[in-house]
Amino acid sequence: MRSTRGFTLVELVVATVIAVMIAGATATAMSQMIKSRGASTSHQQAFSRADGVAGRVAIDLVNSIRSANLAYCRVSIISSGSPTAPRDELLLLMRSLRAIRGESPEGDEYEAQYRIAPSAAADGTVSDAFWRRVDQAHDEVLDGGGIATPIAPGAVSLSFTATDGQDWFEDWDSDTDGLPHAVRVVVVARSDDGKTTVTARRIVAIDRVPVAPVDETDTDTDDSSGGSTSPTGASGGGGGGTPR
Repeated sequence: MRSTRGFTLVELVVATVIAVMIAGATATAMSQMIKSRGASTSHQQAFSRADGVAGRVAIDLVNSIRSANLAYCRVSIISSGSPTAPRDELLLLMRSLRAIRGESPEGDEYEAQYRIAPSAAADGTVSDAFWRRVDQAHDEVLDGGGIATPIAPGAVSLSFTATDGQDWFEDWDSDTDGLPHAVRVVVVARSDDGKTTVTARRIVAIDRVPVAPVDETDTDTDDSSGGSTSPTGASGGGGGGTPR
């Protein structure tokens, strides 16, 4: 009778080592995949928050009211917080066709205000969130009233700066400075797990009608018919104010 040959001890050890290596590689790959999925979800959550807030602010700035009479328009930036974690506030008058109180009659001009403030979550925890307040425009209290709503949780910082066409300023008030040429918005948001922060930026130009400069050297000369000399110039309007 022919005897059946079995596995030797060396072969069993080699097979066991290979099996352990395969199991370890599989476990490592699964762990990395889970971590990558979690990191992607965290990044997407933080990105959607920061980009959503920046986009909402940009829409209101694009629809800001322009008028040569500064009593009917407003863009105000109040610098707050620290240089590493700014918490600025933005107040502006803008146009919108969306009513804020349902079916109640309203006009198309509103005041909108943005800031960071604490907000209570569904589980009872309190954390910083981005808030947007909207109210009917041209009332007695410009920086109060209306409906305030947290538009995104996970607030880290909120920064607004305005430019006069040459320099950027951390504080701005159109009542004295006129309408800015553009407003820069920087929003930093954090995911729920606190592992990812994302920064979203927007630069929103505010349309203006500049006053044409007067060139005093460009004059009409006297002619033989006795015409008088007068400087040429042009007048303009829109968003004027005391220049910085």
